[in-house]
Amino acid sequence: MYCVIMAGGRGSRFWPRSRKKSSKQTLNIVGKNTMIQDTVNRLLPLCGPERLLIVTNNLLIDEIREQVQIIPHENVLAEPRGRSTAPCIGLAAVIIQHREPGAIMACFAADHLINDTASFHSDVRFAEQIAIEFDALVTFGIKMNTPNTGFGYIQAGEILKKCEGEPARKVVRFIEKPDKATAERFASDPDHFVNSGMFVWKAETFLNEMEKHLPSMHSGLMRIAAALDTPLETKVIVENFNRFESISVDVGVMEKSDRVAMVQGVFDWNDVGSWESLYEVWPKDEMGNAAVGRKLSIDSKNTLIYSPKKLVAAIGVEDIIIVETEDALLVCSKDRAQDVSQVIEILRKNKWEEYL
Repeated sequence: MYCVIMAGGRGSRFWPRSRKKSSKQTLNIVGKNTMIQDTVNRLLPLCGPERLLIVTNNLLIDEIREQVQIIPHENVLAEPRGRSTAPCIGLAAVIIQHREPGAIMACFAADHLINDTASFHSDVRFAEQIAIEFDALVTFGIKMNTPNTGFGYIQAGEILKKCEGEPARKVVRFIEKPDKATAERFASDPDHFVNSGMFVWKAETFLNEMEKHLPSMHSGLMRIAAALDTPLETKVIVENFNRFESISVDVGVMEKSDRVAMVQGVFDWNDVGSWESLYEVWPKDEMGNAAVGRKLSIDSKNTLIYSPKKLVAAIGVEDIIIVETEDALLVCSKDRAQDVSQVIEILRKNKWEEYL
C-alpha cells in the first residue's frame, strides 16, 4: 500500500496563525508535533517511508521536507498551482501507477486529528480489502451523534462485507453541507455519515474513473505519466496543471462513480477545520475555557484563547475566540468561526499581503 498526504491547503480558517508560508499543517496546532509530523507518524506503520508521498505547494515544500526528513526527498511533491483535491490525487495516482502498476493507494489530509491509531490502522486495512475485492473507490464515513452543518455527508446503502461486526457498504449518494434541520436528522439516522475526505483504492481504478468523469484532466495526467523520469517531467507537469480545472475529488469523481463504497471509521476523528473545532480537543478549566498562554479569566466561560506571549484578561465574555500573533489579533464569536476565511478574502482584496 502507498499512502498519500494532501498537504497543500491554506488552512484559512486558522488565520492569523495559518499563513501562506506557515500553513496549518506545518504548525503545532494540537500538541508538540506539527500536524504533518503527526500524520506521517500515524501512516508510517501502514506503508513505510518509501511508499509515503506528500503533495503540497511550492511555498511549503522546503518546510515540510525539513519537518519530515524520514520521507525521501523525491516523495515530497509540489503542485505548480493549487487545483483542489482531484488534480492533487490524480498526480499521486500516476506516480504510484508508474512506480508499481496495480498498487493500492490511500489518501489522507495532513490536518486531521486521530488518536486511536490501532482502530485507524484496522479500518484502513479493511478498506484495502474492499478496494481489492470489489474494485471499489472506498471512502470513510464517520458517525456523529451531534448535528454539524460544516461537513458533507454520505448516505450508505447495502452491506458489501463485514469485518469484526463493522460493515462496508455501498454508497447511495453524497450530500453537500446540509442545513441545521437536515443535519439534525442525519445525526440520528443510521444510514448517514460525515464524509471524512479519506480514501482507499487501486491507483489504476481511480484513473479509470477519472477517464470516465474528468476526461480532459485524465488526458493531462496521461501526458504527465508519459513524461515521468524524463528531462521533460517538470515542464509537462506545470503545463498541464495550468490547464486543469479546480475541482474536488468528491465533486469530480466520487459523486458520479458507481464504484463507491464506504467503511465506517470507528476511530476517533476530528478534522480540526477551525478554531471552534480546536476548542473541542483542547483541555479546559472548570468554566469551559481553553487556552494556550497566560490568561486571567473573570466570569468568563467557554472561551478559546491563544496568546503564547501576552497575558490575556477576559472579563464577562462567553463563547469567544481570541487569537494573538505578533502582527494580528482575532476576536470572534465561536459560532462564526467558519467565517474566519472571509478575513483572507478581504485582506487579499485590499492587497494587505503582509497579513496573508
